[in-house]
Amino acid sequence: MIVKNEENNLKRCLDSVVPLLEALSAELIIVDTGSTDKTVDIAKEYTSKVYYHEWNNHFSDMRNKSIAYAAGEWILILDADEELEDPGKLVELLQSQTIKEYNTIRVLGKNFLTEDRDKYVVHISERLFRNTGRFRYEGSIHNQPMYENPAMHTDIYIRHYGYNNDDPELMERKFKRTSSLLLQELEKDPDHIYYRFQLARTYFMHKDYREALLQIRKSYSLLKKHSKDFIARNYYVLGEHARMSYVCNHYDETARIAKEGIALTPQYVDLYFYLADTQLAQQELDEAIETFKTFLKLHEEYTKTGLSKLSIIELYTVDEKTKSVAAYKLARALCEIENYAEAIEYIDLIEENPHKIELAINIMLKLQRYGELNRFYKSIENESMAAYFIHQLEIASASLKDNEEKIKIAKAFSNVEGPYGQLNQVRLADDRGWLIKDFLVGHEMNKLPVAPYYEIYQYAIECKLPVISYFKSLENGFIKLYVKMLLDKFSEAQDYFMQYLKGEKIRPNDYHSTRVYCAIANVILLMAVEGSKKEKAVIDREYNDIFNLYIERGIQYISHLYQLTTIRLVYKTIDNTEDKFFILMYLAQEARNKGNLKYAVNYYKEAAEVYPFAAGLLKEFMEQWISTVTQ
Repeated sequence: MIVKNEENNLKRCLDSVVPLLEALSAELIIVDTGSTDKTVDIAKEYTSKVYYHEWNNHFSDMRNKSIAYAAGEWILILDADEELEDPGKLVELLQSQTIKEYNTIRVLGKNFLTEDRDKYVVHISERLFRNTGRFRYEGSIHNQPMYENPAMHTDIYIRHYGYNNDDPELMERKFKRTSSLLLQELEKDPDHIYYRFQLARTYFMHKDYREALLQIRKSYSLLKKHSKDFIARNYYVLGEHARMSYVCNHYDETARIAKEGIALTPQYVDLYFYLADTQLAQQELDEAIETFKTFLKLHEEYTKTGLSKLSIIELYTVDEKTKSVAAYKLARALCEIENYAEAIEYIDLIEENPHKIELAINIMLKLQRYGELNRFYKSIENESMAAYFIHQLEIASASLKDNEEKIKIAKAFSNVEGPYGQLNQVRLADDRGWLIKDFLVGHEMNKLPVAPYYEIYQYAIECKLPVISYFKSLENGFIKLYVKMLLDKFSEAQDYFMQYLKGEKIRPNDYHSTRVYCAIANVILLMAVEGSKKEKAVIDREYNDIFNLYIERGIQYISHLYQLTTIRLVYKTIDNTEDKFFILMYLAQEARNKGNLKYAVNYYKEAAEVYPFAAGLLKEFMEQWISTVTQ
């Protein structure tokens, strides 16, 4: 290894090679090139063979200096920001008879691009070399091993974390170092295809996409001056050209380069993804569908049969996340041409996410495969995703015009465990009363989403059950949400709540009844005010009567929560605006009772500012009061 200022990575790397050191009596050689952090201290915890060579801006020279210390039969090269994924596999290979037939061993590099490691780039790398004394590296930057054949391909992975670094200063230093070295080399040899290619990649990783595309175009132009066989051997240039033009949304360019690359290398899996997505963007659905199918076939072959032997510089689309994206886009494209029966075949390839859920519901409802949709729901492992499924299924079901189809969905989901299964049992039952009571007793409605479970209260109203009593177990916010949903979705709810608000008698010391009344009145009044604004109509007199009761009960409500004798001193610090409104109405009432009309008016004005929705109703309320005072 050659290292410099790698204290954040080195321990992870060295821990992964300990099994080799123990099982094979291997030596660990580390050359430090000028660390100023704890890198050397960490290295010495694992090996006594730590050497120092001053950095000379030449990677291959440093590599070769480290190799010169090696006495073992085989040489393994690692960087500090890497680790062996499965050291046991490498131990097994080195102890096998098979390895005696080879001079070089190729492994797979897995370069992580995201924190959760679900997106990564795969590339082939020569990392294990027979120590013949002739092995060396060449090139000042992106040093290349000059190895001896025969070479063996393996499915041994080395994880690389260098592409995913949360230290922007470090990444900027790496960019400046790498780009300056490449530019120096290109000054000497402007027509160097590989260095031009690497410069394009360096700019791309720095998110300078425009410059990256410019450089890869230059690399491609230089490549095209050579013979077809030479182009075929350096086809990785076409892969990067297609990727960079794809990211920059140059779709015609992407399609042209991808097709050229596929003609040269039919197994180049990345090119099929770029081409398919480009065709999709250009509304070439039939072509996109076939190209995505080919991509998924090659992806499976890569994973199962080792297309990794294809010695491409890097592959960007062989991770599970990209496979999921491709399957999703393919299924969507099939849905667009109404081929739902084929689209459903790709659902299992998509990772669990909201898009998959929406797509699965859409396809299975189109095919009327309700039992299969039920099984899909039961297969969801994530609790929040399961809740999202129910939410989306309810939206899709509500949009159906065929009531029989809705009943079939309810039947399919009446056997699932938990509240959703019970809700569907209630929907299907003729005699619902006892099912509703069991539901409300057995579940905390505060913890359930308002949609679709507001229906339980709807059915309770229809069955003439004491809904208001059940509301007493709800938090204020949930009472308001359920009332609002019922008013929006259930035509009988308006009359039901209006009758309750106008006729309910509540004892002054009944806290929960007062609380429920205020919550329901708040929603009814707010919706009445909003409706009057839209229709430019005067609010009905009965709402003014309810507003008067709302204030009366609201003052009773806050008397249970606050010490009213001192509330005037602290009410401005209260966060709950509705509570503050009631307190101001209490203070105004207190000022009126004391004959201090000026203070009363000021409190009313402040109440209107605190709770603007009530300003119009409050104006009517004040006019009635002023009229009474004047008389």
